[in-house]
Amino acid sequence: MGYPDRQFNFNTLFHIINRFNPELSLTKHQLAKIRTVLYKGVKKYNVKINYFVILKTHFHLSAYFAAENKITMSKFMQWLGTQMAKKINKLLNRSGTVFRRRFKSFIIKSRQYLETLLKYLKNNPQKHLGIKPENWPFSSYNFYFNASNDGITVHYATIFS
Repeated sequence: MGYPDRQFNFNTLFHIINRFNPELSLTKHQLAKIRTVLYKGVKKYNVKINYFVILKTHFHLSAYFAAENKITMSKFMQWLGTQMAKKINKLLNRSGTVFRRRFKSFIIKSRQYLETLLKYLKNNPQKHLGIKPENWPFSSYNFYFNASNDGITVHYATIFS
């Protein structure tokens, strides 16, 4: 039995989640390298990320795929997953599967959904690690709340303008 087809439309905002294999719990040094991979992917494919959070066991993206870029979510996530897996396996001096299963994605259909999602993502470090969001460097928190340009995040208001 295969996976069901993924819903995808250009000019749509998505919530994307991917979980690392349970035996992996990445260090801050390793997470910094993963953040660099995300940065490279955003630049390479011109994907608009309006919030990201990378944790030790999984990551979330709120991402927009514009039609003029001609890059689909699956193509971007294939590249991102491959690059992350290569980087993690190299850092851990291991080989094998890095992700638990394929990524999940959900269409963000309303402003209310987006606002609820952004609150949830902001608080993810507190929920999963007991670390205040402002003390977790692997998210968009400082972009929004401390006006710090991380090179990855694009303010959600600019996506819809």
